[in-house]
Amino acid sequence: MQLEDDIDFTTLGWVKPQIDETLLQARQALEAYVEDPADASLMRFCATYLHQVQGTLRMVELYGAAMLTEEMEALAQSLLDNKVADRDEAYTALMRGLVQLPDYLERVQAGHKDIPIVLLPLLNELRAGRGEASMAESALFAPTLESVLPDGAPGAQAPLPPADLSKQTARIRARFQTALAAWLRGKADADVATLRDVLDELGAISATLPARRLWWIAGGVLEAQQQGRLAENSLDAVKHQFGRVDRAIKQMHDDGEDALAGEDTRELTRALLYFIAHSTPGADRSDTIRGTYALDALLPSAEELEHARGSMTGRNRVLLDTVSQALKEDLLRVKEALDIFLRRESGDPAELEPQAETLRRVGDTLGMLGLGVPRRVVGEQREILEAVASGQRTPDQETLMDVAGALLYVDASLDDHIERLGGSAPAEDAQPGALPRAAARKIVDALMREAGTNLARVKDDIVAFIESPWAHDRVLGVPKLLDEIGGALRMLDLHRPAELLAGIGRFVDNELIADRRIPTAEQMDTLADAMAGVEYYLEAARDARGGGDKILDGAQRSIEALGYWPVPALRAPAPQTEQEAFASRIVDATPAPPAPAMAEHDLSEAVSIAQGETLEDLVVGRSAVSIPSAHELAGLRLAETESTAPPQGEGDGEW
Repeated sequence: MQLEDDIDFTTLGWVKPQIDETLLQARQALEAYVEDPADASLMRFCATYLHQVQGTLRMVELYGAAMLTEEMEALAQSLLDNKVADRDEAYTALMRGLVQLPDYLERVQAGHKDIPIVLLPLLNELRAGRGEASMAESALFAPTLESVLPDGAPGAQAPLPPADLSKQTARIRARFQTALAAWLRGKADADVATLRDVLDELGAISATLPARRLWWIAGGVLEAQQQGRLAENSLDAVKHQFGRVDRAIKQMHDDGEDALAGEDTRELTRALLYFIAHSTPGADRSDTIRGTYALDALLPSAEELEHARGSMTGRNRVLLDTVSQALKEDLLRVKEALDIFLRRESGDPAELEPQAETLRRVGDTLGMLGLGVPRRVVGEQREILEAVASGQRTPDQETLMDVAGALLYVDASLDDHIERLGGSAPAEDAQPGALPRAAARKIVDALMREAGTNLARVKDDIVAFIESPWAHDRVLGVPKLLDEIGGALRMLDLHRPAELLAGIGRFVDNELIADRRIPTAEQMDTLADAMAGVEYYLEAARDARGGGDKILDGAQRSIEALGYWPVPALRAPAPQTEQEAFASRIVDATPAPPAPAMAEHDLSEAVSIAQGETLEDLVVGRSAVSIPSAHELAGLRLAETESTAPPQGEGDGEW
């Protein structure tokens, strides 16, 4: 396969059931250990289960959750080793982690941004149970550091000789320490400018990426500090990190640039990037650094942060499902009451008063869930029912049907709300008349299912074409099926995959149908790669997974290798040659009596083919028997005809 590897958080869905089961086993082992502390094997089981979960979370690149699980495992081991001062507090922290981690993972699985910062209070509580110092927020900030530095970043073309590097680094470090000491004592910004110049000099004599990256980013932090763009409460932390920068310079002086390729330097670099991410935009170098490492995408908005914190306080799918089911039952009772009232010839409008009270309760619950628009809709319908019940409004059919229709919208909004796990609705869904995302999702699912069905039929036809072998009539329907899939994708505004399918269909049209070619094994492998890429894209789109562009890039490369991207023009079918036409007539003709001299297996094959049994049936039923070619069959059929033809002058007088 030539698909790009694209590991994103949606891969969590593949392992989430196993993670939930393992965490449940860990929780049960912890509960049993609390009841019977003498059985140390129970806590060992708990630690083992947590170790398994940690490895899985690292595999799917959820490093914040993996760090939390690592701290839970460390606390479990400390309990086993009797190194915990307050065991009850440790039990509580460990149990809280086992309960809250599944809810956090459920939120990520639902498509929300991974925001590990909300795990920090729980993570520090676990560390406190072991007597460890609290962890800073920057420890959970994990930008990708492998980006290429821009042309403006200082750097040497080649590494300096070790002696020259050590000599120049010693001279530069002396200047750095003097300016740093003055800055730490609170002197003027001139010292900050000196520090920037010194770091640029270090960058100019550095050739490796880790060293150049560190000096360049540290200079960006100093630029933001000079212009007053750093957060007001971060100055002490910044100064502390620049003490670590001084130690990094000493490392390069003592051991060369390679000494800066370790995890300590990467951690320092991430800490400096954290300051830039929280700085005010506007400084040239800081903004370049922000764009190079995509720092804005790593910072959650206030709304996302609040939603993530809600997932850590029990606002999970189980709770929302329970509340939603109760609300739907209330709405159903109101709709049934309206239906019964409309069916009666003469009903008392006062009978609708209890339904207005039910809608009041529903509106209050919607408000607690943060569903402002559905709550307003329910409130408006409640006012209408109250007016009808009090006689201030006529209980005509149109009015009550409008109420029922509005309640149907609220019902659909509840499903949508559960999908977002309590998150607020996007702006496009804020209007009551808009199609709820849950309903739109059902439409997408239906189209994707039909596209998947057609794609499966296409694969079956291609497999039959290969196994026949090379019976070109087996792929006659493939282009039409691919056109139908492309039409469905265009209805969903997915034009690029539709065009890629058009390229696959054109290959089948031109090469296999028009020219009736027999493709090479390499071509069929490439065609399979292209088909698999589009199929995987459809699955990703249906499940709302990311990485679709990379998947399509792989499929496009396969179609380019076939020579069908961009999509060429359609070719007309080539006329059959005389040999192909003759062989076709021989295969379709009525069978003649077999010649006695023929071998038994050749006779059975010729008769089977002449009676309409296809070459594919022969492959499936008698795979060990060699299959004659079309020319061999033609010669065989001619021999049979000659051996059984009547003598001259008998019969019709002609053969």
